[in-house]
Amino acid sequence: QFCAFYKNITQKGILKMPIISLINILHATIMCFASAIFFLAYTKRKEIKLWFMSCLTTTIGYIINAIPMEAADQVNPVAMIFFSTGTFILFYAVIREYYGTFIKIKKVKSANVKYAAALAGSVTIGFYYMMLGLILTCFVLVIKLYLKNRSLFHAFYCLQFIGAILSLVSAMIGTTGTSQSEFSHFAMVYMDTIYLVMGMVAIIEFRIHHMNDSLQTIIESASQTSINVSNIATELSASASEVNAASEEISSSTQEAAVTTEEVM
Repeated sequence: QFCAFYKNITQKGILKMPIISLINILHATIMCFASAIFFLAYTKRKEIKLWFMSCLTTTIGYIINAIPMEAADQVNPVAMIFFSTGTFILFYAVIREYYGTFIKIKKVKSANVKYAAALAGSVTIGFYYMMLGLILTCFVLVIKLYLKNRSLFHAFYCLQFIGAILSLVSAMIGTTGTSQSEFSHFAMVYMDTIYLVMGMVAIIEFRIHHMNDSLQTIIESASQTSINVSNIATELSASASEVNAASEEISSSTQEAAVTTEEVM
């Protein structure tokens, strides 16, 4: 009943502008929290700098998109620039980490040239198709990174790219019905929520790795201490054997002295 009521009022133009503006403000608010959490994660994990920059750039796009326009159901073109920039930064971050993980450093430069040529050629196909190609490529590479590192951070980025694919497919359909709008907003809320969780995951992973490193240090220290104690025990045992040997020599010398004394007497 609520969906039927919502469809009725949106088709008649009642409350359509405020509802869409409220949804855009909701997206911007969630992304602001996500960027703040991502910044905290970045202060602890400097290797996610590009990921944080992508999140921050996307957040700026959401904030600009929340500014009311004459056609509230359209994406602000300035916001689209920031969305595209955030996607390109994310694509570069994935490519950089992928080649840093799987490919030798000397091969990175030539590989980047090939991808740049492929991107330049895909621009002629259309903006959405280019973005979809970038996201699909990043999705495949992030899956490989996850299988290599088994990191929750990369696992959540896989979910993030699924939301991005759904959002782009919704935009490429180009229909003007309410169902398409709801599907698009669902995909955006899904992506915003994943962004919000990913910063938390990055912080949790940092603490887990820090705890593992501390435990490893404790284990190594305990192992070294055990080795040292074993060496000390071995030395004490050797010393005790020497003391016993010396005692036997002293006892033997004492007996010889006693025999000699008896002979003299």
